[in-house]
Amino acid sequence: MLKKYTSFCFILLISTFSVFAQKQPQYYDAYQPVKRTTVGLSVGPTVFHGDADQTKMGFSGGLFMKYSISPSIGFKFSGNFGKMSGSRNADKVSLSLFGNSWDSKTKGDSYEFSNTFWDLDATFHLILGNMSYVRKPRPTHFYIFAGFGLMGNNSKGSWKDPNDMFNPFKNKNKDTVLTYKGVNARGPVGIGLTKKINEKLDLGIEYRFNYTRKDLLDAFSFSSHANRTFDSYSNIGINVGYKLGKTENTQHMDWISPTNEIIEDKSTEINDADGDGVSDKFDIEPGTPKGAQVYGNGVAIDSDQDGIPDYRDDEPLSSCNKVDGKGVMYDGDSDGVPDCKDLEANTPTGSLVDRNGRKIDISKSSASSASCCNCSDIVLPSVFVDEDNEFRPEAYASLYLIGSKMQQCPDVTVDIIGYYGMNKSSEQSARSKSNVVIEYLVNNYGLPKSKFNVQTKPETMGGKYSKQRIDVKVKK
Repeated sequence: MLKKYTSFCFILLISTFSVFAQKQPQYYDAYQPVKRTTVGLSVGPTVFHGDADQTKMGFSGGLFMKYSISPSIGFKFSGNFGKMSGSRNADKVSLSLFGNSWDSKTKGDSYEFSNTFWDLDATFHLILGNMSYVRKPRPTHFYIFAGFGLMGNNSKGSWKDPNDMFNPFKNKNKDTVLTYKGVNARGPVGIGLTKKINEKLDLGIEYRFNYTRKDLLDAFSFSSHANRTFDSYSNIGINVGYKLGKTENTQHMDWISPTNEIIEDKSTEINDADGDGVSDKFDIEPGTPKGAQVYGNGVAIDSDQDGIPDYRDDEPLSSCNKVDGKGVMYDGDSDGVPDCKDLEANTPTGSLVDRNGRKIDISKSSASSASCCNCSDIVLPSVFVDEDNEFRPEAYASLYLIGSKMQQCPDVTVDIIGYYGMNKSSEQSARSKSNVVIEYLVNNYGLPKSKFNVQTKPETMGGKYSKQRIDVKVKK
């Protein structure tokens, strides 16, 4: 079993070191570089667990060095010298059950020993208090550890068996001296608590159980069902550590957190003054209005990159960068073609133009060619009129198609349909917009007013321009 435990610890140490020995990510500049090494002294009592189980308190002390890979993971190398001792009294019941009886009237054997030892080990440390990076570092750490090591023994004991039970030496009522000198493997496991005193010193306490799988630490080992199969011992150490590192940063890896800078500055970490979903800590534009869409850094979205954010842009997808304060592309002659694309920048107001801004002459003589066209299945486009009863720039193309088609088909009559909202004034506005369309067609295409019938309907589609739409439908 010791071989399996040793193999497991060795593989764990090597694999963990291979992963964390690589260059660690940089958290924040304030934390890099930091101190990673701690050296110190450990002293405390030692307790033996074995055949001589009426324990006498021993003592051990030594040096250690710890290297921290991250705030929660580190390796520690320790070396100690110490002395442990124990006894088994013939007049008392022994937990070892070797020659002693639970009946206090029956005399058993007696044994006492002392062992001057040294041990060396390497352990893997996991600091549980630093496993979460979403809170401030605590001034006290709780940790667990496990590892592998060696120990050297110089043990001497004296045994007396009045009943001559299991005594291979047959020295009845005489002291038999037993000795053991040797090196054996051990597996240290334990827990500890460390408190930060200042930037240079740490103070801690640590309990360490040393599993040996060896029955000679007390020099007492015989083939008997009553004899224990292994000895072990425990240490309780008081540790004083001094933090080292060639860096101007006084912080040590054990006592930092990558998010501590943000956590300490709670006023900017949590607050979001403009309510755009980006905290003030990271908001480049902290004054964006409520409801405005923003990028991850708090800057208002500008879809067309014209310098006017979408929440103020009446044309959020304009194709030119030359726009006014509302994000609308400049159109000097109001022909519906922006100046950046207009090949005739000074066409008269109300002129019909092509997509390049060039004027199209309307021929009223087209009425004479009415027979040339299909007048039985006509679909006419909608016209958009703004709140000031002015045609939107794109409306002129629709008006041209309507007027020319009605000239070609003189028998056609149409319904002019406007849309209104929830109140009476909105219905009146819809009727007024419809009359603007009729007047334009009458004045520019010579169509009689009798060809038009005004209707109003409640708006159901929704949208910014829904109540500006005027539908033109041929009466069946």
